[in-house]
Amino acid sequence: MFRRFYDLVVSLSRTHWTQKVSAFPAYFNALGGNGNLSEFLFGCDRSSIISARPVLTEIQQGKCFYCNKPLKNDGSNAAEVDHFIPWARYPNDLGHNFVLAHRSCNNAKRDHLAAQRHKERWYEQNIIRNEKQITTELSKYFICDSSRSEAITAWAYQLAHQGDSPLWLAGREFETLKDGGEVHLI
Repeated sequence: MFRRFYDLVVSLSRTHWTQKVSAFPAYFNALGGNGNLSEFLFGCDRSSIISARPVLTEIQQGKCFYCNKPLKNDGSNAAEVDHFIPWARYPNDLGHNFVLAHRSCNNAKRDHLAAQRHKERWYEQNIIRNEKQITTELSKYFICDSSRSEAITAWAYQLAHQGDSPLWLAGREFETLKDGGEVHLI
């Protein structure tokens, strides 16, 4: 019986869970005050993020966001679109959340949040200097709301700080943020 009514049970469960969570105002902070709560809780289908590659290549002048070395077309130096706030932490494609990275850097970062210095560079690159270009060129493919991306980033880093989660620096290097904002390599 369960297999027969699986879609109905999942739909009802998701709808009721979304209604329960929406009663808590704290979720608005995570979504930047707007957004789809159901997508936030349960994810959405991953769009083809390859369409972000040309604009990111231009913005980053053909260099990896994390190590600043030239990107290539194949091998470990191949260019991959990376979710700055990892998909595992926020399963939505937001245009301002993308950066272009070497396959090796992207694989090393995995589902970790990037180090504080990377966060500052992301903000400078995607919000301060190129917000309009990203919105103009990627809005036909993705949600492009820079304030939402900022809110998601602040939320993710706040949770990481509260949980004393390590932040990825490069390769197998990590750092943590201590109270007072001090950065410690681990």
